[in-house]
Order: sequence, then structure tokens, then C-alpha cells
Amino acid sequence: VKADPGEYPVEGIIQNFGVTFSEIDIPVNAQFINDTGVIFYNETMIVPGPLAPGAQTIVTFPNVTFPENPGHYYSIKLTMMTQLANDDHPENNKKTKTWSWGLDIYPPNTTATVSGTMGHNDWFISSVQVTLTATDNKGWPSGVNHTFYKVDTGDWFEYITPVIVGIDGQHTVYFYSDDNCIPPNVEEIQEVSFKMDTTEPVFLNYTFTSLNFMQDEWLCSATVEDATSGVTTVEFYVDDVLIGEDDEPPFECLFNGKPTNNSQGLAYDAAGNSAFSPLVYSSEMTVQQQRFLRFSSIYWGGASILPR
Repeated sequence: VKADPGEYPVEGIIQNFGVTFSEIDIPVNAQFINDTGVIFYNETMIVPGPLAPGAQTIVTFPNVTFPENPGHYYSIKLTMMTQLANDDHPENNKKTKTWSWGLDIYPPNTTATVSGTMGHNDWFISSVQVTLTATDNKGWPSGVNHTFYKVDTGDWFEYITPVIVGIDGQHTVYFYSDDNCIPPNVEEIQEVSFKMDTTEPVFLNYTFTSLNFMQDEWLCSATVEDATSGVTTVEFYVDDVLIGEDDEPPFECLFNGKPTNNSQGLAYDAAGNSAFSPLVYSSEMTVQQQRFLRFSSIYWGGASILPR
């Protein structure tokens, strides 16, 4: 039961369990005791009667005040006593009733644990699991009842098992819990954000182009995209040897020398995913190179300098 700080009425019901005599001037005591054993409310009311055998009556006590922000769990002890020391029914000699009254003004507290394979720059490179843990242990709690969550702008669901997010991008999981009070204490909405990129960069094009007739100067050029975290670096290889890299588009690198076989690019995104381009072989000439060769053969004529 939820009870906010404030003033509350106190009432009890007594009954004459006797079978012969009516009772008068019945003392009835009510006490509130906090969790440290301190009695902070102690009132005795006299029921004048007469209270006939089997009859009941309501006893009204002064109001009790719960202090602001106590966080305590109160026990109410109600003691009833007849005026006769030896009544004809033993239940009338002394009757004690004790029950619990919970004053819980604190909502639960929910925490989130985010797990997955971490790449670079705080990007996850795998699906992300969000585990929610709710506790209700402040003051004298009533216990966690429900935990709810939603992903981004989606619908709210009751949390049962860890939440799995498998779509690339930046995400926020919102969550909160309530307790068993009536009405419940409800936690303010919490959130945890993360970003994930599980996809490699994509080469749209990769070329390895000779810039002169002697084929000792080449241009490596790559067109790469990465839809989520973005391309950060392209490395260029000739005959499996790293010759350079470029961090900004257009991604290009010059190679001086005569390749023996092939060239290839290796692209990285901000999350740390990487992908190779297809191999381009040095024997594969572009249309521009073929035209250059025809031009050179026409004007060869023993010239010592070829057009470039």
C-alpha cells in the first residue's frame, strides 16, 4: 500500500467475544512503531459501552501524521482489553492485533548494460544487447512490479528478456520501472544511447591507370562509400605491397615503378570495418592507355621524348 506523507485517520473494530456479559469502559490502544523500534504514535481510547455479547463497534483514534520523506515501514499494534481480569471468554481478556503499513514514496531504479563487439570510435560492429536491471531497495520498498522499454520512436513493451538491436545506425533505448504500491511509484524515463555499424565499406570503382608510355608511373584511384559510420581511409597496394593511403575523397595514390602483377585497395570505415577492392591487373589497359599507345607509335620516329 502506498501512503504519501501527510495526516491519516486511524480506526479499529472491537468485538465482545463473551456469551453472557456486556462490557463497558473498554480500553483500546493503538501504536505506530517505526523501523528503528521508536513508538511515534501511542493513543488509548475508552469505549464506554455497553458492548453486548457478540457485538462489534468502531473505535476512532486521533489522526496519525507520517512525516515528510521518512522512508520507513510502520507496524501498527492494536491492543484491546476488557475491564474484567477473568472474563467468561478468554478472548476478551486481551486481544492484540498487529499488521504492517508500508510507506513507500520512492520509485524503483533501473540501470542498463550495453554489450556487443566494440569497434573503433565507440562504434559497435555487432548486434547490441541491452540488459535492464531494476531494483527497489530504498527506504522500505514494496518491490519492482514492471519494467518497460522502447527502442527509438517505437512502441513501449514490458521488459522480459534482454533487448537485441540489429539495425545499423545510432539508437536510443528508453526505459523505466514501477513498484507494487497502489497506485505505483513510477520511475522517470531513463535512456541509453549507442551506435552500431556492422557493414563493410563498398567499392563502387577501383582503377589502376598508367600515366605514361613507359608504364613506370601509375595512378591508383578508388570510389568507396559507407552508409553508416563513413569511410575514413583507403590503403593502396601494388603487387601486395602497401604503397600509400588517402584519408579524404577522391581517394588516390601515385605509384612510381613498373608493377609486375596487380593493384588493390583496402578501405576502412570509422567503426573499424574493412573491405578489399577487386584485384586490377597491370596488363589491363584502359581505352585511354590504348589510344596513347597508338598515338605514340604514329609519332615514334626515333623521338627521344614521348608525349605524356
